[in-house]
Amino acid sequence: MLTAGCAMQGRIASGEDVFGPLIEKYLLANKHRVTVELLPDQQLAAKEDEEEKAELAALKQKLVDAELQEVIRSTQELKERQVSTFTHTTA
Repeated sequence: MLTAGCAMQGRIASGEDVFGPLIEKYLLANKHRVTVELLPDQQLAAKEDEEEKAELAALKQKLVDAELQEVIRSTQELKERQVSTFTHTTA
């Protein structure tokens, strides 16, 4: 005797559309409905900004002066490349 799982595997293996009718019956043609309302967190951006500032401050304290100067230098270099790229693409 075949178990239900084996029977299902056989139907799937034969190419039978096993899930289509189930999806139609239980999901698409289902008359039950649920309404979900999502409300934005008005303070989320401010909270995330504060967390980011605290994390960056903690990282900055761990840097030695040479590392901090390298970060400043590479940031300035990046800004210059971005301005250069922007002026070339808009000209």
